[in-house]
Formats: sequence, structure tokens, C-alpha cells
Amino acid sequence: MHLGKTHFTATSTRAFTKIRRRGARGARTPQRAEGIAQVILIAPFRIATSVEQTPTSPFAATFCIEAGCKNVRRYSQATNSYGPYCTDHACQENSCMAAKRKNSDGCDTHTCKGQGCHIAVKGNGSDPNDADNFCAVHRRCKSSGCGDRVHDDPVNRAGVRCYRHYCASGATNCEEERLADVGATVCSLHKCKIPGCLKPKNHMGGGGTYCEDHECAVDACDEKRHGLRKHCATHMCRAVFVDQVACDRPGDIDNNGRCRKHVECPESDCRKYRMIVNGNLLAKCEDHLKDRCHQPGCGNVALAGSDACREHVCGLYGCRYPKQMPSDYCTSHKCTEPSCPNPRDAGLADLGASLPAPLLLGLMNQLSLGGFNASLAIANATASTLCSRHQCRAKDCSQKPVSDASLYCSRHECLEDECRNEVAEDSRFCQEHDDGEFGGAGYWGGGGGRSMYSGRWPINRKMVRW
Repeated sequence: MHLGKTHFTATSTRAFTKIRRRGARGARTPQRAEGIAQVILIAPFRIATSVEQTPTSPFAATFCIEAGCKNVRRYSQATNSYGPYCTDHACQENSCMAAKRKNSDGCDTHTCKGQGCHIAVKGNGSDPNDADNFCAVHRRCKSSGCGDRVHDDPVNRAGVRCYRHYCASGATNCEEERLADVGATVCSLHKCKIPGCLKPKNHMGGGGTYCEDHECAVDACDEKRHGLRKHCATHMCRAVFVDQVACDRPGDIDNNGRCRKHVECPESDCRKYRMIVNGNLLAKCEDHLKDRCHQPGCGNVALAGSDACREHVCGLYGCRYPKQMPSDYCTSHKCTEPSCPNPRDAGLADLGASLPAPLLLGLMNQLSLGGFNASLAIANATASTLCSRHQCRAKDCSQKPVSDASLYCSRHECLEDECRNEVAEDSRFCQEHDDGEFGGAGYWGGGGGRSMYSGRWPINRKMVRW
């Protein structure tokens, strides 16, 4: 036997005994007396209350009115009263006093209106077409004029709209109807607030205002984006405002509101950005991280591997040493003659060390054809510390000429007075002043050519300088 929920009322022991005796005398059959005894033993206080309310028939209000049912009536918390039926025969809707329909857990009002369906539902007697009058299988869309079945969405569990009318915003229990605009998928409550935008709000559970395309890209920020940028005015890189650059990175409060790429160089009057190498933000911009030209008064960036800028680097191709002003060449490639700005002579071996192979090959071809006027050096000369102007013109000689008016050094200049010609082979005189072979007939006898040992050596001859 199902007794339902017990309702207790404080009674005295004497009153309980009196009620028990009266009930036993009023039983007409042994079975009735047995039932009364069970009720008294199980719910004495509840019976006492019923008897006090209806003293002439103390047990009539306690049992289900269904024919042949001996169960106790169901107590409803919603109405704070007992219904006419027990739990087995009463509609499962707690506030309903009607009896169950056959093969159903609900009454006619609270049973699915689907054909042949006996599933209990919430029910809505005022509107037969309301979704509450149908179970999940037979439920119909509650939108006006629509009789389609409701859509079973895995997120929105409201289950009151069909696929064409339900709100697909991602809200868990939204019963609102979808906007009628073409392309809309959400209701007016969950639509992006930008006029003309039909997309759903981004943060549905967090009180979002805009869709993903119009909301600030920073997490936990639901402010509107600034223009075409991906962040709001608070979180966007400050360089967008100050430098008018197109940047979609968020600003960092530690970098004065700028992103890592647009942090200003700390050098005075420098508007360039600090350099980033392998993801590391360096202290200054690229220009101020480089070495500066060592030439006094020049602040240009030095060339890679050099102490000079492009303007003050040595003029010899490939050399990275600074010029020795006012010359165009460094101390290693400038003529060592004081105040001479010309470059030293260089042989092919020296040129090969500094010139690229194609350029060197072209130089050699020009020399072989005799059509190249070397500006830096005589190509077949040996390494020298002097330029072509201050160097002996004799082959393979790098000595300094006898004087500024001379072309040859003391070893290669003719010993004849006022003669500046090159000496002949195996002689100390040029071809013009050489009279013949050494020794033999001559002024002092012998007849040979001039020699310092021939005996024909006038006193006014130049002293031989070997």
C-alpha cells in the first residue's frame, strides 16, 4: 500500500488511543478493520487531523476516490492540500487534481497530443497548439503559423522551435524566435549590436555585446574594435595613432602601449623601432646598435666589419679600413710619400687578393691587349709602398727616384750628368751614353766601353750609388 507523504500534527497519547478505539468499532468488515489498523499504525498523526476535520467520517478524506483503491490520497505541496487521488491514480503534474489517463502518467491536459502517444507533458490548456502540449518526439514549433517539429539542438536545449526558427547563438536555453532577416541565425537578444550585422555575440555566457568580427581580440574584453583593427582603442598598439602604421598586434602596458614590434628606440630624436632578433627585443634600433664611423665629425653607420662608413672607407675594392684623409686610401694602400694622396702600386698578385675573379680576369685581358691604363698601379709591378709617381720606373724596382725630377732610382738612372734615362743592361749608363763594352781600347787605353773600373772615369761624373 502506498501512503504518500506523511503529514504530522502534534497530538496527545490520550487522543490517539480514543481515535483508535472509535475506528475499530466503526469497521464493518474484518478487512476494513485491518486497513484502518494499518493506517493508524503508519500515520497516526495524519489520521488524527482528518478525524478532527470530519468527525462523522474520520477516514473518508484519507483514501483515494478511485473505485476499489485503498491507497491514501496524494498530498500536494503546490496546493498545500490533499488531492482526490492517490499517487498511482493522480496526474503526475503536482498541481493537477485530475486522474491519470489510461496508459499515461498524465491527465488529458498533461498527456502528449500526438496521435497514440501516452507520454506526460507540461501541458497548456489555453492553447492546443502550444509546444508544451507535446512530448519531445511530437513537439511542434511554437512560432506563429509553423507546425514543424522542434529541432533537437545539442547546445540549445529549450526545444521549442524548429530548425528554421530556433536561436543558434549557442545559448543553452533560449526560447526566442530567430530574426526574420535573410541570413540570420540568432534571435534579437543574441545578435551582434553592430547595425546590419546578423552574427551571434561572441561571449554568450559572459555578457558579450559584439560578434567575433567586431569584438576586441583580447581575451575577456568585449569592447568594440577600433576601425579596421583587431583590437579596441584601449588594447591596440599605440603606433597606430602616433605613427599612422597598420598594426593588428595588441599594445603592451609595459611598452608604453606599443606592441613588441613598434617599441621606440630610446636614443634622442630617434623615431625608429627597437630591433628584434630571434624573438628578443633589443635595447635600440638597428642603426643605433651598429658601430659608428670613426672619422671625426661623422656619425654615419659604419660598414659591416669596418670602422668607417661608405664615404670614409678605403677606395681600394674590398678594403674595409678607413681612409687616411685627405687621401682616398687607407694607410696600407696609400703612397707613403708625405702629402701624396695616390694609391700604392700593386702587382697582379696584390690585385688578385682584393678584386673579384671576373674583374681581375678582365684586367689581365686588357693588359695583354695593351689597352688598359691602370689607375691604381702598373699591373706587372711588385708590391710597393709608393705610388707610380714616386716609384722608380724600372721593371721590378720599388725604390724611390733620385729626385722629384727623376724617373729612376740611383741604381737605374744613367750616371751621365743631366741625364734621366734608364741604364742599359749590365751598365751604369743609358744606351745613349754607353760607348761600348767594359775594358779594351779607350782614352786610357784598351778601347772598351765605360766602366768604373775602365780607367775612363772623369772627375765630374756622378758618384755611383748602389
